[in-house]
Amino acid sequence: MRGKRRTPTPLGDWLKETCEKQGLSLRQVAARSNLSHGTLADIIKGAHPSPRTIEKLAKCLAGGDYERLALEDRMLLLAGYRTQRPQEQNLSQSLARLMDMASQLCEPQLRLMLRFAKFLADIDRVSSRSKEAGATNIYSSDDK
Repeated sequence: MRGKRRTPTPLGDWLKETCEKQGLSLRQVAARSNLSHGTLADIIKGAHPSPRTIEKLAKCLAGGDYERLALEDRMLLLAGYRTQRPQEQNLSQSLARLMDMASQLCEPQLRLMLRFAKFLADIDRVSSRSKEAGATNIYSSDDK
């Protein structure tokens, strides 16, 4: 992958930004993913990684199995291995994290989480109806 000067790619930009957000150096990510520092640097500079390299990166950067799948899917899209799916078919990273956390909960905790999710959905539904009727947004941070 070395030698030629490359133009940064969406995946390279994403990897650099993710490392910065997580406070990780390329050497730390390399050690966690069993990839070389040079391979990661090349990806950031614009090299096209293999699907196996993407899989290793997703495993290293994700907090759980569902998050890893969502992350791997996103990275495959950024690398050009697949096309964008309709939004309703995507597993967002936030939903994946929630699923990973939920898999560690006992049944009473899951029921409580489900009731809370229903409560949030109800609030959103009421807020949508209020907007349609011209009422103030309950999520607004403006103090008038």
